Amino acid sequence: GTVYTFALTVSVRSTGVSTTESITFETNRPPSGGSCDVSPRFGYVQVTDFTAVCSNWIDIDAPLRYQFESFDNSTAKSSIFCTYQTPTYCVMSLAPSPSSDNTTVKITVQDSLGSEADPVYIPVMVQFKETFNSADAASAAANAAQSGDMLSVAGSVSIVSSYIQSNNSIDKQTLQTTAEKMLSAIAV
Repeated sequence: GTVYTFALTVSVRSTGVSTTESITFETNRPPSGGSCDVSPRFGYVQVTDFTAVCSNWIDIDAPLRYQFESFDNSTAKSSIFCTYQTPTYCVMSLAPSPSSDNTTVKITVQDSLGSEADPVYIPVMVQFKETFNSADAASAAANAAQSGDMLSVAGSVSIVSSYIQSNNSIDKQTLQTTAEKMLSAIAV
């Protein structure tokens, strides 16, 4: 943190007497000293569970909180999977970015006063298997919606969206059927 000193001087003109008082303080420092990683670094959409883990972060303003998200460098859009929680890990189902098979996991570590360390960016390769089953994606979204896990619902929608955007050969009927399945699955 940055150290500041404030001083106040009071003078009485008629007597020429003055006094000075000062106070020094240091601003909050962000968490430091830790690392994060994602395993595995390669996997398949709706098949692979990617686990992000952080360790050895320190800060006097505990507890520390962690946010895990996928981040698309080409669009600067992100999907949050676990938001400012105290567990130091998060299991995610990732989708590739619309422009490539690469996606980036962005991890932010925050202390109890809200000071954040510089984000950690970890590249991960995510691909669609040869056969992508939109019914499975719709089912995953429906199960998540029934349990109230709206972040997982959003993740399932993001996965299908990425598949549609990355698959140039998809026909309009398949696109419409997939969209209808997703919408009916998450209708609550």
